Amino acid sequence: SSDLLYFSSRCMEQLGFASHDYATISDGGFQLVHPADLPQSKVNLKAHLDDQIAPYMQELRLRCKDGSWKWILTRGLVISRDATGKALRMIGTHKDISARKQIEAELARHAVIEHSLMLLATKFVNVPREQEDTTIDELLATMGRLIDADLVHIFAYDFGHGLSSSTYEWCGPGIPPQIEQLQALTMAAYPDWVATHQRGEALHIPSVASLPAESPLRQILEATGVRSLVSLPLMNNGTCLGFVAFDATRDERVWQPEDIALLGVLAELYSNFEARRATDRQTCELQHGLSTARDEAQAAAQSKGLFLANMSHEIRTPLNAILGYVQIMERENQNPTNEA
Repeated sequence: SSDLLYFSSRCMEQLGFASHDYATISDGGFQLVHPADLPQSKVNLKAHLDDQIAPYMQELRLRCKDGSWKWILTRGLVISRDATGKALRMIGTHKDISARKQIEAELARHAVIEHSLMLLATKFVNVPREQEDTTIDELLATMGRLIDADLVHIFAYDFGHGLSSSTYEWCGPGIPPQIEQLQALTMAAYPDWVATHQRGEALHIPSVASLPAESPLRQILEATGVRSLVSLPLMNNGTCLGFVAFDATRDERVWQPEDIALLGVLAELYSNFEARRATDRQTCELQHGLSTARDEAQAAAQSKGLFLANMSHEIRTPLNAILGYVQIMERENQNPTNEA
């Protein structure tokens, strides 16, 4: 009836408390339970207290001393009841399952990203030309939010002029646009960066501050507020078209290999789309050229016909006069008596 919960020293240490911080906790320890887990925890506990067969077991979050939350698997069993069956004493165990929960959360997040990539890939197949830019913006926004990036850029390499420029940008909430500052950047200033992309490899910089102070790349990144980034090359038949970059500006961040692999799928998706778009442009230019050549041929045929008609008219006019004189001369030759 006291609803007192006694913690062992090991349980206290598990949550970051010293053994004397909480000798006992009233209200069954519910004050430590995460608000989102509290209702179900009470339901499950009551079910066990009322049922003498079913054991108590639940996964929930408990508040640690530093205010963080730790996932705990709780198991319990009533070991003493009164004559009416009312529970008097219960024992139980706690197991830290935070690592498993984190893995489950990452797997669920990756599943959402993969599903989103599939939807975007399907959409990219038949996107109308007038909606291409909107679709690319949607792609960057979707992936930026899913992987919790602050900025996402697509850059195009111009190897002929040795320049690179941002062509598309997505900014997270409260992040100012950077695209105007990222135009016509000299590629010679960061040759290792470009060479890595040309080899088809991703470039991961967990800490911009760790780059050499004299590095031009560090100066460019710090000028735009980037603290960490990962960039992936956009490849088409072995040729590097540019890269897509995911930036962290609020805090430094280490991008996990699983995230980089999924972002590689995104880069490949955009590369294929850009290659198809280039083919479509070439097809349109060829069709336009053929249409122009056809129109010019038709115009030339019309001009030729008009020229021949005019020339025929011009030739027939003097011929008619000559034929007239010939006819007169023939009549005169047939009537010689008229001369006599």
